[in-house]
Amino acid sequence: MPGFRLEAQQQLAYPMILTGSEAQALLQMTPFAWRAKAEVHAALRQQPTFGCQTDFMIHCWQREA
Repeated sequence: MPGFRLEAQQQLAYPMILTGSEAQALLQMTPFAWRAKAEVHAALRQQPTFGCQTDFMIHCWQREA
């Protein structure tokens, strides 16, 4: 990024076990929510548990002097 230097980066990844309602709320935060039919939302909400994996790459940038 012009005017900044990369100070650090770290990957953060871990498995999550969510309730059905938590998984449905997570779906609502994604672009996939627009394509999922009401039946998919309802079925997901009814699941006792839902396993998924997080995977983020965190970058820490410093403005150059």
